Amino acid sequence: MELKWMDWNVFYVTVSILVLIIIAFVLFFLRFRRKTIKLKQELEESDNNFQELNEKWKMKLLKEEDNDRHLTDILDALPFPVHVKDVEQGFIFRYLNKTSVDEFGNGGLFKTARDVLLEENVERIHKIDQQVYDTGVTYVSQEEINCLDGRSYRTLVQKSAIQFEGRRHVLIVRWKIGELLDLQEKLREMNRQNEVILNNINAGLVYITPNFRVRWENFSKFSMHPLAKLFKVGDFCYKSLHGRDSPCPDCLVLKAMETKLLQKKELGSLEENEVMELTVIPILDAQNHIEGYVTRVDDITKQKRAYCELEKAKLKAEESDQLKSTFLANMSHEIRTPLNAIIGFSNIMSYADSEEEIEEYNRIISTNGEMLIQLIDDILDLSKIEAGFVELNVSKFDLSALLGELAITLQQRAGKEVIVKTLLPRAHFLVELDRKRIMQLVMNFATNAVKFTRKGSVTLGYEFLEGEDVLGSGSYLKIYVRDTGIGISEKNQQKLFKRFEKFDTFAQGTGLGLSIVKSIASLMGGEVDVDSKLGEGSTFSAMIPYVFNDSDADVLLDENSCAISNDDLCELSYKDTLPEQNLGKKVVLIVEDNESNLFLVFSILKDYYQLLLAHNGREAVDLVRTQKVDLVLMDLKMPEMNGIEATRKIRMFNAVVPIVALTAYAFDVDRKKIIEAGCNAFLTKPIHHKELVEQVNHFFCE
Repeated sequence: MELKWMDWNVFYVTVSILVLIIIAFVLFFLRFRRKTIKLKQELEESDNNFQELNEKWKMKLLKEEDNDRHLTDILDALPFPVHVKDVEQGFIFRYLNKTSVDEFGNGGLFKTARDVLLEENVERIHKIDQQVYDTGVTYVSQEEINCLDGRSYRTLVQKSAIQFEGRRHVLIVRWKIGELLDLQEKLREMNRQNEVILNNINAGLVYITPNFRVRWENFSKFSMHPLAKLFKVGDFCYKSLHGRDSPCPDCLVLKAMETKLLQKKELGSLEENEVMELTVIPILDAQNHIEGYVTRVDDITKQKRAYCELEKAKLKAEESDQLKSTFLANMSHEIRTPLNAIIGFSNIMSYADSEEEIEEYNRIISTNGEMLIQLIDDILDLSKIEAGFVELNVSKFDLSALLGELAITLQQRAGKEVIVKTLLPRAHFLVELDRKRIMQLVMNFATNAVKFTRKGSVTLGYEFLEGEDVLGSGSYLKIYVRDTGIGISEKNQQKLFKRFEKFDTFAQGTGLGLSIVKSIASLMGGEVDVDSKLGEGSTFSAMIPYVFNDSDADVLLDENSCAISNDDLCELSYKDTLPEQNLGKKVVLIVEDNESNLFLVFSILKDYYQLLLAHNGREAVDLVRTQKVDLVLMDLKMPEMNGIEATRKIRMFNAVVPIVALTAYAFDVDRKKIIEAGCNAFLTKPIHHKELVEQVNHFFCE
């Protein structure tokens, strides 16, 4: 059948479409194949990458597992519990380190605090856990844990919010602090006790750091001292104390820093009634480095005053000891001197040629006996007065008559150029006092006046003082002794009325007289006084409270009415040249300032030797230098120049003449000085007739 044109067109169109479809399919197939090959290649590459990535993940997982293991080991090694709590799941434990497991048991994981703690703890703990979970704010505090098994802990806990397994959890770390708190309490108690002690040691303490900051002080807690407000904790010491910006130039802390030694200094004085001692003590560590400084401030006013008083007492004791030694030496001399005359003249009385000599010897023995009694009386009086055993025996007597009698007695002791007189306002004046003590008072004043007045006068007198003429109110009787002697320096006047004080060690006396006078005046309610100028004379007086009665007085006398001359008094004179009848005999020089002792030696030797006489060391040196002298009898205690000094001067130009010391000193040390000075021998007073003659003959026989 013949196809129609139209059918062929349809056929061609259909074929064309099929061809196009086939072409399209082929092209799609080819493209698909190309993509398939490419995809295969990509799949092959992806497989390789996956394997590599898988290896990397495996390595990373192994590393994380290793890190996790290390972290677990570290957490398990911690000595305190560490656990993670899941608040959303009912506060269960999601992690426990080894210490936590030990505390809560192996079954603690996925359990809650209620499984291990008492209920009273659980509610409080869960409340805080919830607070940390909600706010994310870290919580740190102390908590006491009480377990169901009876265990109890005091802990320091820290709770923090963390991300764990994609959700918020609470990390809890606990430290057992029971022992630490006990130790802290012990330290706190120890610090409290130490602070109590430091605050009650009666000293200000300050701890200063090496950079001069005040770290601690106790001034403000107990002291009212101005320094209490100046040491401020935290401030530099130099700033708070002195307002400076740098340490003071003379700072003790600086000195302690330089020397690493304790430093001290005193602040204030007793005159200001405050003495503070500042001490800085450097604190060194094991390497000898300074850690700080302890500064101590002590109020040592009382100690300083006590020390000064002790020092004064020590000096006074030493002075008393020295005075005692001097007193004993003086007593040896003062007792032996009259004893020498008494024993010596008693021995030679049997050799007297006439009644006149015997009478003279008796007078000398009597005079020296009185001197010895007076010496003993002085010592006993002082002892009784100091012991409070002296009572005043008041009686009525004529004071004017008493002074007149004493003037006559004193004139016998005075030198040829000295007049002893009285200055009496009334011819008779009856007083009611202790006559013996008044006489003792006047005699002690007057004896010194006669002793130290070589030319002029010694005046005994009294006068009345009332109102403004005296210290205080009332009426006084002033009894005085005035002389024209050598006077006393102002320095020595301050020591006049002390015991055993003697300004002329060569003058006879104990050094007790004026001390006794002062005690007597005090016993009568009065006082003593002295007015003296060196080289012009002195006035010693005692002012005694007394109520006057005009009926006891008589007519007034003239000033010089009772003056007594010394012309008629018995006196022995000596020459410094030899009498003609003794020419050809050995020449003996007697050096002695005491008239009785001089006369004793003179009387013993006058029939055997030619005698030269000297009254002091200076005269002796001149006589040995200008005269032919075969032997010297040398007293040691003399005015102007003593025997030891005179012996040394003689030995400078004459080493041959024998010198025998006549001494009242009985101590070995004194005898040693005598021999060292150049004396050949010595005789101790009292001197005996036989011993003196034998000693002199011994040298002449040699």
